[in-house]
Amino acid sequence: VIADYADVPHILARQRLLEALLKQPEPRRNGEPLTDLARRKIEARLARRSTLGQVAEARLDDWHNLAVGKPAPEIKGIDVHGKPLTLSDYRGKVVALVFWGTWCGPCMREIPREKALVERMKGRPFAMLGVDADADAGAARKVMEAQGVAWPNWHDGEAGEGPIAKLYHVRGYPTVYVIDALGKIRSK
Repeated sequence: VIADYADVPHILARQRLLEALLKQPEPRRNGEPLTDLARRKIEARLARRSTLGQVAEARLDDWHNLAVGKPAPEIKGIDVHGKPLTLSDYRGKVVALVFWGTWCGPCMREIPREKALVERMKGRPFAMLGVDADADAGAARKVMEAQGVAWPNWHDGEAGEGPIAKLYHVRGYPTVYVIDALGKIRSK
């Protein structure tokens, strides 16, 4: 695939739906007329389309480097409060690494279970870490405060587009990795 189809666009069904929406004479989303801002966001998303070669390379990297038993890729970034946060600082602890966003219903429904897990593991070598996929870190901060989320969270930008999500090849939300005390992936 990489050698023969590297430059062929990788087109998903939802992208076809967005293309069709933009071609309508008076596009509407959720019953409301499409705003200029929403149109620009859709156009920008469609412009970032991957090729089959890029998708194949990512899948190969996923199989070879993100497999259970492999070292978890290092994450160095900024948390939702603008402070540095590094994955290797949690070496020696089992880490639950959760990719989430405030716009993701299943992600929000998991928060009570995640809070219960953090409470149950209190005093043990365990850390819950999040990777927020909101365009605006302020949205994540508000939800975290309202929901009582006290564990550290990186701010990674828009879903699937941030450097951490790309490093871990996140294709859906929520995505959870369990990393052991030696820094190896044990579950995904």
